[in-house]
Amino acid sequence: MGKWFFFLAVLAAAWASAGAAGAANPHDPPRLPGPMPSFQDQHNAGTVREISVLQVPRGGIGTWLGEAATNHRPGGGVSANADCGACLSTCWYASGAYSGPSDWSGYAHLNGWLSWCGNGSWVSYAAGGEYPTSSGWYSISYHNGAWWSGGCIGCGSIQMKDYMIWSWTAPLWGYVDSGTTWLTQTGYAWGGYST
Repeated sequence: MGKWFFFLAVLAAAWASAGAAGAANPHDPPRLPGPMPSFQDQHNAGTVREISVLQVPRGGIGTWLGEAATNHRPGGGVSANADCGACLSTCWYASGAYSGPSDWSGYAHLNGWLSWCGNGSWVSYAAGGEYPTSSGWYSISYHNGAWWSGGCIGCGSIQMKDYMIWSWTAPLWGYVDSGTTWLTQTGYAWGGYST
């Protein structure tokens, strides 16, 4: 019987010490499973590759009908040089560009792609898009939608811009944050690209 009480006493002491070590002061602030995110936008310019003029409408001269109203030029966005006949255009496709916060708790990225053609002096064709993605504790609260923000068909460059508002919520901890992320893509008539 003495062994039985001794065993119970040892077991109770082990449980008490484990409970005391694992108990936290209820007045301590909650702790995240990792460091507090900085919420700073990270940028990736993506990659650019040359594509055949046969891969774009009208061989890279002018815009296709769906894009005509968004290029800010009289006559539907087509350059006055669109029928030049001897123009030698080269076309490019940029993908993988993104901007947005990314950390141990997830990410909120505004991703973009841009396809454009140029003859070295002016942009002769452009199409593109930008779209948001998120994971983890991040979510997209608002996405505006891309618009042509600078340059034009017939200019030396063309620019697409977009923004989104994201939010970050730590489940169980009650922390909430939000921010705005912008992505601007510029294609140049000679094939240059910047974000």
